[in-house]
Amino acid sequence: MVAVYFPRRGLTGCLSQQYRFYQSLRTGISRSTATHVLLINYNFIFCLGCQIEQSMTYNKLISKTPFFHVAILVCITIYTGFMCSCDSHRAKRANNNVAKQDTATAYIDAIDFNPTVNVYLENSGSMDGYVKGQTEFEQIVYNYLVNLKLAKITSELNLFYINSNVLPQQDDVQDFIEKLEPTSFKAKGGNRGTSDISQMIGMIMNEMNDSTVSIFISDCIFSPGKGKDAGDYLNNQKIGIKNAVGQYFNAHPKLAVMGYRCMSSFNGYCYDKNDAGTLYQGQRPFYVWLFGTQGALNRIQNEMLKNRYQLDGVQNEFMAFAGGTTMPDSCYAVKRGSGKFDLKRSDPKHSIENLKADKNGKVRFSVEVNYAPLILSDSYLCDTSMYVLNDPKYKVVGVERIKEYQKYSHIIHIEAERVHLSNLEIQLCTGTPTWPAYYNDEDGNAIDDSNADKTFGIKYMTGGIAEAIIRKNYYTRMTININK
Repeated sequence: MVAVYFPRRGLTGCLSQQYRFYQSLRTGISRSTATHVLLINYNFIFCLGCQIEQSMTYNKLISKTPFFHVAILVCITIYTGFMCSCDSHRAKRANNNVAKQDTATAYIDAIDFNPTVNVYLENSGSMDGYVKGQTEFEQIVYNYLVNLKLAKITSELNLFYINSNVLPQQDDVQDFIEKLEPTSFKAKGGNRGTSDISQMIGMIMNEMNDSTVSIFISDCIFSPGKGKDAGDYLNNQKIGIKNAVGQYFNAHPKLAVMGYRCMSSFNGYCYDKNDAGTLYQGQRPFYVWLFGTQGALNRIQNEMLKNRYQLDGVQNEFMAFAGGTTMPDSCYAVKRGSGKFDLKRSDPKHSIENLKADKNGKVRFSVEVNYAPLILSDSYLCDTSMYVLNDPKYKVVGVERIKEYQKYSHIIHIEAERVHLSNLEIQLCTGTPTWPAYYNDEDGNAIDDSNADKTFGIKYMTGGIAEAIIRKNYYTRMTININK
């Protein structure tokens, strides 16, 4: 039972204090509390009745007894209506919040569990040079796997070597990578003579489901073999990768892929397109690929960042997922004060009016957006060429990360030469980075210092993955209404 005391200050004071009390209740009162308050407010009703009674008696306008009962009846009616209105308002607001939360969850594809992580390390002959002595490769991979464990974001961490077969290993990260040497690498078994990347990815896809994240670590050098047409081989590998990933994607449309190009010291044989080996010592690239739902990859990415863990040595990034989503209303808003305009009262987050040019003659406004759920790099999100507007009179002139991220992660700056009324749709386009083409070794000849940073066939791998997963021409879109 709640006890509330309202001192007798006359009719005006009593009403004023009750009104303030009701206002404090509007935002948080429960139905049970409302029942207690209703009981309490008979005290208020009596107070009000007495005040009116005294006033009427003083002025000799009406007999006090009938009016006292009328006052009580009126007050009960008003109070009951007020409380019902509050309950209706709260129910409507709660329903709106649930709807927004559900929409945001669909956009985020969030997961509330720790995925099983399967790690596949290629142990073909071309990988021996990465494990001779202490190398950055061993340190980077070892540290990353240890961080995955420390971050407590995996339900299981299963270790495998992979070449022509999948070779299960014991759950000992140190033995798996940090203690490796070429002789022990070779002793793990399998066909180490060639690297059939398409076949390996197919084997990995066959072991996946929506609660699994697969990590594939390889130099990703394609091996046509002696006497084969390298161009035909690479195109067939691309089709094979596209088929393996695409078949899985059709059954599991939440699939996303993150890829990282890293650099490490290397001391061993590099093999050309004819499988001829050349001894090379120097820096060589290797790749770490993550396959899983966007929610699972986002969870790993965010938890690693939160714990200040990261994959060291990253030079370039590749991300791909289906896209085609509409950003929920709660995930973007026009930034107040980012130009000369008013926010529309009925839709202040997404509609502006009275837009005018600034002192430099430019029409400007900015949109704050939450890109945190997307597994895209800052370099991609901040690239203005990745944005398309349905009204060519407006253009994106800049995108920045918000340093102190709270509700929104990035801000998009938009300009025009003059005001144009528009339902302006902003699309974040799908696309692939340019680095796979730049770092692709077109010839597949012997490695030397001139091509040591390149990988034979890497653009065919990224191309096959992108064509398998990216089905829309935009990742997400949002609309800003520009009114008179």
